Amino acid sequence: MLFNSYDFLFFFLPLCLAGHHLLRQWVGPRAAWVWVTLASLVFYAWWYVPYLGLLLASMAFNFGVGKVVADEGRAAGVRRGWLTAGVTANLVVLGWFKYAGFLDQTVEALTGLDLGLPQVALPLAISFFTFQQIAYLVDARRGRTRDHDLLDYVVFVAFFPQLIAGPIVHHGEILPQVRAARPVDWSDRSVGFTLFVLGLAKKVWIADTLAPVADAVFGQVHAGEPVSVLAAWAGILAFFFQVYFDFSGYSDMATGLARLFGIRLPVNFDAPYRSESIVDFWERWHITLSRFLRDYLYIPLGGNRQGQVRRYANLMVTMLLGGLWHGASWTFVAWGGINGVFLLVNHAWRAARGGPVTSPAGRLACRAVTLAALVGSYVYFRAETFADATTVHLAMVGHTSAGLGHLPTWLVWTLLGVFALTQLAPTSQRWLERFEPVLAQANDAVRWRPRLTWKPTVAWAVVLGVLLFLCVPALERADAFVYWAF
Repeated sequence: MLFNSYDFLFFFLPLCLAGHHLLRQWVGPRAAWVWVTLASLVFYAWWYVPYLGLLLASMAFNFGVGKVVADEGRAAGVRRGWLTAGVTANLVVLGWFKYAGFLDQTVEALTGLDLGLPQVALPLAISFFTFQQIAYLVDARRGRTRDHDLLDYVVFVAFFPQLIAGPIVHHGEILPQVRAARPVDWSDRSVGFTLFVLGLAKKVWIADTLAPVADAVFGQVHAGEPVSVLAAWAGILAFFFQVYFDFSGYSDMATGLARLFGIRLPVNFDAPYRSESIVDFWERWHITLSRFLRDYLYIPLGGNRQGQVRRYANLMVTMLLGGLWHGASWTFVAWGGINGVFLLVNHAWRAARGGPVTSPAGRLACRAVTLAALVGSYVYFRAETFADATTVHLAMVGHTSAGLGHLPTWLVWTLLGVFALTQLAPTSQRWLERFEPVLAQANDAVRWRPRLTWKPTVAWAVVLGVLLFLCVPALERADAFVYWAF
C-alpha cells in the first residue's frame, strides 16, 4: 500500500486514526497502540502476505536476542556471543534475499560457474528493518535498552509511517514516546497534516513529473540508442531532482503521519542540494542512514582514531558498503565508491587549507562544484549497467552521434523551477520550526519572512486543503517511491 494511493488516503489512514483516537479515549493508550500495531502489520502484508511472516519472525528473534544480550546477569562472553549470532543472522537473511542473485551473477561473470542460487522477490523494507534491529542489538549490548515489552518493540520496528523507507530510527527515539503516552492534541494533528500534504505534493507534482523524463532517457540508453547532449543532461538532472523530492517527500509524509499519532521522528533531509562540500552533503542527505553507518560501521572499524590512512580506509569501506546497501548492483557500489573518493579528497583539501571556505564567493563556488560532482556520480545510481553510465557521461560532454538535441520549453522551466526550490525555499522542518515537527531541528539557515511561515491558522488550513485537493487526481497513477526498492 502506497502513501500516495486512494486505498491509503481514503480507507486505511482514516480507519487507523479513528481506531487509535477512540481506543485511547475509551480504553487507554496501550489499547490504542495495539490497534496501530495491527494496522501496521496489515499495511505491510498488503504488498505480499507471506512476507509478513518474515517480518514477524525477524521481530520475535531480535526481541528475544536483545533481551539476552541486555541481561547484565549473564557472563560478558555469553552476551557477546549472542550479539554476534544475532547480527550475523540478520545479515545472512538480508544477504540471502537481497544479494544471493547478485552473488550468483557476479561469480558466473568472473568464472563461468553457475552457483544455482535462486532469484527471490525482495521483501519490502528488509534493508530498513534489518538495520534498525541490528542497531537495537548493539545498543542492548551497550546497556542502552531499558523498560519496554514486546508491544513497545513491535511498535518501534513495524510502525507503518517509517516501516517501509525510514527514517531509520533508534529505539531510544521511539520507545520513550510510546511509553510516555503523551496526549495527541490539535497541534500534533495540524503539524502532521501539513507535513503529510507537503510530502505528497513533492511526490506527485515534482518527483512523478520528472520520473518519466529520466526513465525515457535511461531507457533509450539501455536499449542501445544514442541520446543527444541536452537529452543526457535532462535525463540525469531529472533523476537528480526526482530522487530528492521523491525521498524527502516520503520522509515528510512519514514524519507527518507519525505526528498524527503523537510521535516525532528524526529529521532525514536538511536541504542537501545547498551543501558546500561532499562532507556537508552526507550530513544533510538521508541523515538517519548516514548516522547508522557512522555509529555502527565507521566508528567500530576504528573511525578516525588510528591515523589518517586508517581513517580514509574506514571511510572508503563505509561508503562502498553504503552503496551496496542501496542495491544489489556494481553500479551502486561504484556510486558509493565515487562518493567515498570525493569524501577523501574533501577531507584532505580541508586539512591542507586549514578548514572550509568562508568567503561568500568561495562558498558559492564550492556549492557549484559539489552539485556538479553529485550530478556526475548519480549517473551510476540511475544507470542499469556500467556501459549505460559511460554512454550517458560521454553524451553529457558531447561524445554522441545524436548531436546537441532540443528540449521542450516546459521541461527547461520545470528543471529551473525545481532547482530554484532546492536553493531558495526553506525545508519543511524549518518552515514549521516553531512547532517542533521533528526530534532534532534541521540546521539549514534559509527562512522565509514570518508572515509566510506556517502557523496553525484557518488560512493555512485552507491553503493546505486546496493543495491536497489538487494532489488527489495524481493518485490515479500511484507511482512507487524510489527507496521502496531498497
